[in-house]
Amino acid sequence: MKSRTLAAKIVLSSIGVLSIGVSGLPIHANENSTSTETEILVLRKQAEGGNPKFQDLLGKALRDGKNVNRNYVEAALWFRKAANQGYAPGKAHLGGLYMEGLGVPKDEKEALKWFRLAAKQSDPDGQRCLGYCYKDGLAGIRKDSAEAARLFRMAAEQGNAIAEVNLGTCYSKGEGIKKDDSEAVKWFRKAAEQDDPRGLNNLGTCYFKGQGVPKDQREAAKWWSKAAEQGNAAAQTNLGCAYLNGEGVTKNVDEGIRLLQKSAEQGNETAKSILKTLGH
Repeated sequence: MKSRTLAAKIVLSSIGVLSIGVSGLPIHANENSTSTETEILVLRKQAEGGNPKFQDLLGKALRDGKNVNRNYVEAALWFRKAANQGYAPGKAHLGGLYMEGLGVPKDEKEALKWFRLAAKQSDPDGQRCLGYCYKDGLAGIRKDSAEAARLFRMAAEQGNAIAEVNLGTCYSKGEGIKKDDSEAVKWFRKAAEQDDPRGLNNLGTCYFKGQGVPKDQREAAKWWSKAAEQGNAAAQTNLGCAYLNGEGVTKNVDEGIRLLQKSAEQGNETAKSILKTLGH
């Protein structure tokens, strides 16, 4: 077995635009999650009474398994009820299920339809998801990075944390918009201030690289730590490497390996590769 003191060269997770999220990545990053079984009962009563906002919230609880057994089929039913009443968030959420094939047959064109309808009502998740469709050319539409960036901005300006990360990424990479590291940091910071783990991780990466901010390994480790505590695999990898190398934190090989193992358990290939190099 290779020595445990072998320090792996830090490998930073690349800053990347987030894909459309359904399970495990709440499509409304800012919205308070249902927290008690009593609230679930209240949601169901209001939803059954025909209130579209509560129909959508019940759908989210069922989609995410918040104090109720996860049930994508029933989630889709409630999202559709809300959407059919013209409730924009319900349209965006229903589109998300179609995009992932959760509770309904996977159908990118049907997803695109609902995203467009939600975006037309200025719903930030509809705008964000429609932007991602343009970014990757999903549902048969032509790739258009400029249109993607425009839609991300519309959602980000409404405080949508995931869109803030996406817009920051566009600035970081110069995709669909002029590259501007300072603007990238601004949007990552906005997402980080909402405790979004991707925003936290990317802000840490900017500090580590000195990209748009003065290089500061301690500050990088601080932001990575916040994201790692939420289970973000990329941040666990970054912070784990920081501990292995003593960069921004006191060197601690055991802690570095622990973080890398937690990341690897989530399937992070970089973490797996480093652990293999270390003989773990």
